[in-house]
Amino acid sequence: MASWYGAAYDKRRGANGEIYDQNALTAAHRTLPMNSLIKVTNLATGQSAIVRVTDRGPFVPNRTLDLSLASAKAIGYGAWSGARTRGCLCGSVCGWTGAAVGAVQIGASKMKGGRISLPRPAHT
Repeated sequence: MASWYGAAYDKRRGANGEIYDQNALTAAHRTLPMNSLIKVTNLATGQSAIVRVTDRGPFVPNRTLDLSLASAKAIGYGAWSGARTRGCLCGSVCGWTGAAVGAVQIGASKMKGGRISLPRPAHT
């Protein structure tokens, strides 16, 4: 289930450090890495759009994605509070030059001390 957020957050800084633009094809997701690209399809209309994750959320039960106003319009989202959608992770924007700088978690373990060390690359 997806919802959308717009005017109340427009021009505010998002979780990735960029200024949110409700007219850009962006979305908020709780766990996907920033700048991930997601193909979102509205199951009622069949319309889809590729959006970029720039923020965290939604923080509403039973919602998995918050779309910008432009993203919601692109998939034929009406004025209701939620739409049944399907999301497909397409990848991430390599070499993105936006404001966000950080790291990506590539693994997780529920075991205490379950971390492994990766070998450092050899310098030539």
